[in-house]
Amino acid sequence: MIALDTNVLVRYIVQDDPNQAARASRFIDKSISTDNKAFIAVIVLCELVWVLESRYHFSRSQVAAVIEKLLAAGEFMVEARKSVIIAHHHYQVVTVS
Repeated sequence: MIALDTNVLVRYIVQDDPNQAARASRFIDKSISTDNKAFIAVIVLCELVWVLESRYHFSRSQVAAVIEKLLAAGEFMVEARKSVIIAHHHYQVVTVS
């Protein structure tokens, strides 16, 4: 099983650097499928949220949509899936002031 790190996910999602984004996309498209899932650790999701919010200024709704897509995709196995789903729900409904 392949494990994805934060950098690969960020490049794949944001597509900000043409060379790195192309490499990440090729890797994910060629190496990962519903038969050959990629593992995403909880810490990778935490880092992903932090990077999307702080570096790329994604809104909470945009970040929540990214996490929702990762959870829904059959190509990814998310560590502690039930806990991530609960955290995702709280992230969507809790207002930060």
